[in-house]
Amino acid sequence: MRATMLNILNLFLLVSLIPSSSSSFSMSISSLLSCPHGEGLQCEQVDLPNNNFKQIFKHHYPNFDPYSSQNLKLLPDVNETGPEFYTTTYHLHNLPPAPPGKKSLLTFPAVYGNCTVTFPNGTTLNHFSPFLPLLLPSPPSSLTLTLSPPLNSGLPSHLCPPTTPTPCGQGGDHTLSTQSYIQFTQGWDWIQSSPDRGTTISKGTYEIYNSKINEDWKVTYKNNVATISVDCSECDSISVTLISGSNKVYNSISVSKTVHEISIDDPELWWPWTIGSPYLYEIIFTGHDRGGDEVCSLRDFVGLKTSELVYDDKVGGNLIKVNGVEVFIQGGNWIALDQFFTKTDREEYYNVIKGHKSLGFNFIRVWGGGITENKEFYEVCDELGMMVYQEFWMTGDNNGRWAGSYSEPVNVETYNSMIYHTVKSLRKHASLTLYGGGNELYPKELSPPDSIKKTLYEALEEYDPDRPFIMSSMDGGLQGMNMSEHSDGYALAVKDGPYGFLDVDRYFEEANPGLVNGSDVTIAFQPEIGAASFPRFESYKIMDVGSSFPSEGDEDVPDDWQWHNFEGYSYTAIDGTTVDPIYALGKPESVEEYAVRADLASRQQYASLFRGFSAKMFEPSEEGGKTAVLLWKSQTPWPSFRGFTYDYYGAATGCADGVREGLGGEFDINAFDDWTNRSVKIVNRGVSEREGRAVTVSYYSRFGESVAPAQVFEAKKLPVGVTTLGGLEFPPGGNVTFIRTEIAGGHTSWSWRREIDGVAVHDLAELGDWRKSDHEWPGVEGKVHEVVSDDEAWRTFKVSLKVKAAIAFAPGLTARDSNGDRILPLLTDAPVLFLPANDGDGDGKGEFVVKTRSNAARPKRIEIRFWAGEAVMLEI
Repeated sequence: MRATMLNILNLFLLVSLIPSSSSSFSMSISSLLSCPHGEGLQCEQVDLPNNNFKQIFKHHYPNFDPYSSQNLKLLPDVNETGPEFYTTTYHLHNLPPAPPGKKSLLTFPAVYGNCTVTFPNGTTLNHFSPFLPLLLPSPPSSLTLTLSPPLNSGLPSHLCPPTTPTPCGQGGDHTLSTQSYIQFTQGWDWIQSSPDRGTTISKGTYEIYNSKINEDWKVTYKNNVATISVDCSECDSISVTLISGSNKVYNSISVSKTVHEISIDDPELWWPWTIGSPYLYEIIFTGHDRGGDEVCSLRDFVGLKTSELVYDDKVGGNLIKVNGVEVFIQGGNWIALDQFFTKTDREEYYNVIKGHKSLGFNFIRVWGGGITENKEFYEVCDELGMMVYQEFWMTGDNNGRWAGSYSEPVNVETYNSMIYHTVKSLRKHASLTLYGGGNELYPKELSPPDSIKKTLYEALEEYDPDRPFIMSSMDGGLQGMNMSEHSDGYALAVKDGPYGFLDVDRYFEEANPGLVNGSDVTIAFQPEIGAASFPRFESYKIMDVGSSFPSEGDEDVPDDWQWHNFEGYSYTAIDGTTVDPIYALGKPESVEEYAVRADLASRQQYASLFRGFSAKMFEPSEEGGKTAVLLWKSQTPWPSFRGFTYDYYGAATGCADGVREGLGGEFDINAFDDWTNRSVKIVNRGVSEREGRAVTVSYYSRFGESVAPAQVFEAKKLPVGVTTLGGLEFPPGGNVTFIRTEIAGGHTSWSWRREIDGVAVHDLAELGDWRKSDHEWPGVEGKVHEVVSDDEAWRTFKVSLKVKAAIAFAPGLTARDSNGDRILPLLTDAPVLFLPANDGDGDGKGEFVVKTRSNAARPKRIEIRFWAGEAVMLEI
């Protein structure tokens, strides 16, 4: 790939010689198909080569990867070239005309950038509204779309000079925020800027119809009655039908032409997956003419639910209720699947959101510096029971708080139109749980501007009054932490963060882990906390960022790593010493050894983060009670070294493994050890109290030998929230100890820890030495076979292992096809550790499940690489 970099100037020369635009595409639309969700109309998907940037370079340089090494840095920025360089022209031909008495409509749901439509008579239409669809009613048989970057694209973050009159960094020089646009495309501390600022046009639809049901319908639910608001062009009346999974039919009663009510006895409600089933009814809208004949219809799915954001006196902050039930929020922050917006189909959304669910997340925040996610995203969240917090398009970084101006954006009319459209288009989705005005806005008197603030309240009151709204994620004064400047009606938290590794005990010990003077403030709903992430080593190699790696203390960071937003791992421990958790596992001798250590350190860090926050679930405010914790971030739109559970290529990382261990995956009961007060914590994040049960804590050496008697604790009952059982005793000896916490009907947790005289020790070089000492490695044998699954979307394989001599620790799994290529995504419930046959309470056998997508290549083998020991290759 470095050869590509050497030749990139030839690419620039070739592209720059194109006379009027960088690329030109011609398309012919000659036939129409019936629409998938509606009757009485015909439609054709208009699938343009949607991303200017990638199309330009794919056309002239097919092997060019902008993400490899520092390739992206070598490409000319629109700030330097002007918009012409990244301009694309699409010529559409042969659009079939609408027959007499019918209408036609060409729709592009999203256009990021400036779009000029040129009609055959020379007239033009300009569109610059990224979160408004481009609608072209009754288009001529041919037309031209010219797509170019925003006119005021600004200075990107990586070109910020050392000194500037105003802050430059998060969002570059903040020029994009003067417009209504996607702020992160100018660069952030976790992503480099997009040279074309993400100029993109979505897949379009060309329709011919005489009557049409509007797709921005709405359903509200209260007291066993579903109230449906829907409109239809050229219809005299509309009827609505709900059909349950058991084919029970519920017909509507018309209150008016656009409002209908359906009474449902004992309805199935939509629930977040952690406390119930995300039940969806089929909903059918039928339009009739004056004679009562059907003229059109629309088929979709709907969930019945209520959601609230309420202040809880006990916890001292906001919490979310769904259908009247308190829900503990455990989730992540979401940006976009790809910074150039080339990943937009349902399959790609499904894979990533399903991956989030498999880790134990029940909530996704769509961050305000990004986008409004599309209908495919929301449909998947509806199906999987994933709650969504959708923010509008402002940040404190660019809209006045720390930089930019409180008066921006200046195109207020466009911004307000996008507010109305977003509310109307998203309100039908049961997964949409909370709206947010923006990211880290402050103060409430200035941010957002009055005209936008007024529109937000009016749009929500008119079109979605029953869904909760919060203006900002964080306030608390300019830098946060000032409780006198915090309002629970305006912001979720007085401070967010921190954004680095911590001493793992701090997540349990501190009310607000890692925040300076954190005990002085109350933060129940934490919208952002996180740290570094490292891609799987196979993904790392695709990034082509060399074989060098940082020295101890995050020093000597390679240039390629800095370009890909490396975030260090070192931290100040509770005892005041500086700890590098990578080197604490023994000095790495290669970049692969660095990657393996980053993976293991991340497992421990993120498991502790989510255990520590879960241990405060709904606890009193004076004990640091929590209602929500959201990881910053849970996914990344480009290959980087910070903020993701799955890397850009779709592989689960050490962060993902840690989150799954910390949350217990898809279990609602999770028990784990808390050594800050020598206790066992049992978290019930379900909807009701559960019966009591025993918890067993066992202690092992790396050879699988029991190093202390097992301790058994009895919980008489498990109410929703946290149950604490005291009396843990750490084994003497000063070696690394592996700790298993078992609870019937729940998640079996593992942790590893070293103590001397009751004090935690960060030096884990014993594990690094073990990794190099092949005479102490475990012996692992195994087999794998496919099993019948009730989910046709996934192939399911059961893996059986037999271990001897030592523990099989920290497995990393890869599925490969017959060509040896990696198959992604891959889901698993593999535990952190497998005990050998000599452990005294088992036979050294372990089983777990691996899943791959049914529509992906069939796996030929499963590879398992452990912390110590030979890789195991299991043929299927």
